[in-house]
Amino acid sequence: MVLSHSRKAYSESVYRQTTDSLIRCLENAFQHFGGVPEVLVIDNLKAAVSRADWYDPDLCPKFRDFLKHYEIACVPTRPYTPRHKGKVESGIKYCQDNALKGKTFSTLEE
Repeated sequence: MVLSHSRKAYSESVYRQTTDSLIRCLENAFQHFGGVPEVLVIDNLKAAVSRADWYDPDLCPKFRDFLKHYEIACVPTRPYTPRHKGKVESGIKYCQDNALKGKTFSTLEE
């Protein structure tokens, strides 16, 4: 997760991208930042979006309930448009090119 204005970031590795792991990671990010965002821009991952669409995407019921609980508006990015999440994509590229370059890991803990 990358905060829009400060660009402060939080990341976490998981074995599988499930709805439960997505919700757990987002809650961990909220705790890390000490608050909950009003708007969440997400990728069209299957753990959150059951049907990607340019104009009217469908969210997974469990993820929709999570958003309602925290009173978060959710805006899935348009399919096949990575430019819509430039702040996140540039952070990932930076980590891959610098902190993780040439390293191999056998467990998530490493």
